[in-house]
Amino acid sequence: MRRRVKPGKGGKSGNELNGRDVIDDPPAGKRGRPSKYNHLTNYEAEKQARDLADSRHKLSGINHALYRELKNRGLLEETFGLPLKRGRKRIIKTPEWVLEINPEVPKRLPLWIVEDLNMVLGRTREWREMYGKIVNSLPLQRYAVLNYMNNFHMRIIDHIPRLPKDKLGEKIGETRGEKVSELMKNQSYEEFFEIVKKTVEECGLSLEKAKELGRSKGTVYLLPAFLKLMEKGYKRYPDLGI
Repeated sequence: MRRRVKPGKGGKSGNELNGRDVIDDPPAGKRGRPSKYNHLTNYEAEKQARDLADSRHKLSGINHALYRELKNRGLLEETFGLPLKRGRKRIIKTPEWVLEINPEVPKRLPLWIVEDLNMVLGRTREWREMYGKIVNSLPLQRYAVLNYMNNFHMRIIDHIPRLPKDKLGEKIGETRGEKVSELMKNQSYEEFFEIVKKTVEECGLSLEKAKELGRSKGTVYLLPAFLKLMEKGYKRYPDLGI
């Protein structure tokens, strides 16, 4: 039996969710009542929409107020579990600020990755405006890239290679829970690390060079491989970061 959420006053007919479940739009709420999420900046709203699309929330866990706010802004295609409205296959020009940080990044990237990069840059700028350079003395764009990659260098250079042999063979989904992507859930740490090394080589990079450069410069150096791994289906966090 498929579960349904009946529409309230002003609601619409149901939409299919992953081809199995059906969910109607949440009730419209009291007329004239502002959404408690209408304070979200565009960057924050896009992040919320992307997180909801990636997390495949169960119907019982839907936050109707947040759903309505994101839907009203046109950030959801139909309902939870679906990609953002503008799709995940469209390729656009890579932002100039990203190419200035690392010229080896492809000149064109998927739209959803570009939006994600710009969202983190905007959030980093907001932090700087609130707290000044006490947050970090690095240039804004470089600091945004480090935030975006979320200790990827530490995970690949320091963490996984030092795991005991018995730990390397464990399935990642058994130790890191449901938060990791479906792609990563059934892989062992050893299998994941081999994919990372292969991807790094495909991008003309090397883990040895990344280690020599140190954490900050090495992280930026690995950005092309990081973006390639995301295109393959890995989540920015918790798959690739710590």
